[in-house]
Amino acid sequence: MDMRISSLLPSAPIGMNKEKRLEMKRLMFLTGALSLALLACSGDDVSGTSDNPESSAAEDESSSSLLVEESSSSLEASSSSMRESSSSAFHALCKAIGGRGCAVSSFGDLWSWGNRHVLTNAYAEDSSEFGEQFGELFFEMGADENENSFVQWNDGRFVSEFGNGHLSANVWLNKGSMNTNPFFNVGFNVAGYDSNKKALSADISNWNGICVVVEYGSEEKIEPSIQLDLGDSINKKLGHTLPAVILELSDSTQCFEWNDFKISNSENGTFIISGEDAARHVEKIIFHFQSMTENNILVFEFFAIGTNRDD
Repeated sequence: MDMRISSLLPSAPIGMNKEKRLEMKRLMFLTGALSLALLACSGDDVSGTSDNPESSAAEDESSSSLLVEESSSSLEASSSSMRESSSSAFHALCKAIGGRGCAVSSFGDLWSWGNRHVLTNAYAEDSSEFGEQFGELFFEMGADENENSFVQWNDGRFVSEFGNGHLSANVWLNKGSMNTNPFFNVGFNVAGYDSNKKALSADISNWNGICVVVEYGSEEKIEPSIQLDLGDSINKKLGHTLPAVILELSDSTQCFEWNDFKISNSENGTFIISGEDAARHVEKIIFHFQSMTENNILVFEFFAIGTNRDD
């Protein structure tokens, strides 16, 4: 496993040297692993689903004791900076800032570390395209939850819960009796749902693509990608093979144009769609982490998500 990201510690001060930051991350991972081991022994169900995304690790009051010993002043300064970025009307473009600037400043024009929703309507020409729960975050676990598969969310200091604005987690994946290797998805609704709870799609082609700053690692080989969910009707025509682009292992901003999104196996569907055309009918954007082995430990942390716009 790449221990650079294994503890998911976004609150480390920018000026901290690499060795100290890595040591703090290792401490956080070991603390989280110990907590989960104790929970597993107690027989508690610590799995989460998109319908009930709270893990029992977050519900357990003892979790609050898993505080990593860090500089209080650094944590307060970092938290204050993040609160300011979340409430600010200014949303810097990931692409425009470039490099790791988007992550360090905690700015993204769609989502930044600490925000509870994705601003999917930021560049909408027609607000009527958007319904209830637009920009809402979700996660899905494609793993056998009866075989010790579970997720532990954290905010960089102690065990937390999903939906608190911190896309940072340790995930234990186990194939169990499933026919395919396990995977983990985290994503967001683009246009939300209408009054009948039917998913809506939106034209987000004017984003010109998408940018993301995410660190991830795994015990065994894993293939991460960004997928465009176009809704049941179009997905079926595509043979349920979604337009996707592969994420690289990098702590810098990665930007992709819509035409970078390809159908990996066009033989599954009855027609082929370009990434640019797909961007006009998006229901959800999914960050898909597919394990290449039957059992795996995934660790990831998102810092910022943005468009690929120049202005």
